[in-house]
Amino acid sequence: MKIYLLFNCPSNKNDKQWLEDVLREHGEPVEIIETKYYANIQCSQGIRGKLRFYRRILYQAIRAVIISRPEDTIISWSGFTANFINLFSNVLGNRRNIISMNWLTPPRRTKPYWEWLERKQFKNPRLTAVVNSPKSIREYINKYDLNPKEYRIRFIPDIYDTTVDFVRPKARRKSYVFTGGMANRDWGLLTRVARRLPGIHFVCVALEGDFKSKVDVVPKNMEVHFSLKPEEYYRLMGEAYVFALPLEIDSVSGLINIARSAQAGVPCLITKYEYTEMYYPEVLSDHLITGGGEEAWVRAIEMMYQMNPDEYTSQVDLFQTYIRDNYGPETAYQVLKEIIYQ
Repeated sequence: MKIYLLFNCPSNKNDKQWLEDVLREHGEPVEIIETKYYANIQCSQGIRGKLRFYRRILYQAIRAVIISRPEDTIISWSGFTANFINLFSNVLGNRRNIISMNWLTPPRRTKPYWEWLERKQFKNPRLTAVVNSPKSIREYINKYDLNPKEYRIRFIPDIYDTTVDFVRPKARRKSYVFTGGMANRDWGLLTRVARRLPGIHFVCVALEGDFKSKVDVVPKNMEVHFSLKPEEYYRLMGEAYVFALPLEIDSVSGLINIARSAQAGVPCLITKYEYTEMYYPEVLSDHLITGGGEEAWVRAIEMMYQMNPDEYTSQVDLFQTYIRDNYGPETAYQVLKEIIYQ
């Protein structure tokens, strides 16, 4: 029996290296199908880019089915790619054990043919969908009217990037508030908060279209960058005093930033939802902003800037310890082992 891994990664390295590493550490027979593949760049190149995107997806899916055997397991980091792995597996009569990861919540409004492919996944008794929030399980059960006794959906939280070290907590200069990301960021709220705090500098990294659709005038104390490379994004995060992540709606997003800010030794303030609060110990509950209103965010950021150095480093240490103890590769492996060997 072999385990075939297929990743769609957002850079020239496999930023989900923990998955391969933890499987190998436990003696699992692992083989990589694909790791380096930047889907966003492919899709930004117009029709030609999209054709390259789909051609690569189809190639990966067909190859995964052809080189594997019925007793093997294929783990696809993209639920989208798993659509085609599942389809070809059925068409060729070579039914495989498939773990379809990274399902998004809430379920996207998709065209009928994509929804048909998703339904095919849930109907396959040898396929398990993996979500990164318990809330997501309920969302997909409701969308597809699944029988709770038959569906195969499991929860694995976002795991910290094992290729990145945890920076030892230290007293920092009170530099700036950092915010960044591609989806579900409340840029309008953040700019209103920045205006209320003119003595604090704000640094933002956003998608240009998303940011400009929500913000007309950028405050003088706010610096905005568009579509930076991941390395530069994380450098700016690591040099911040606070990471602020106001979210627009109750839609699972931004979780990888929680772990990365902890690894960078930077406290993370985030809108409180069911799927965000599980990444914080109770003693740091004031880092979760209830209601997401302007006043609450102003108070939370002011609180961080009023801390003395010892209190600041103590809170970062608690944050890092909680992430390290609860969201490491071993947490994911225990679930994957149950799926593979059930």
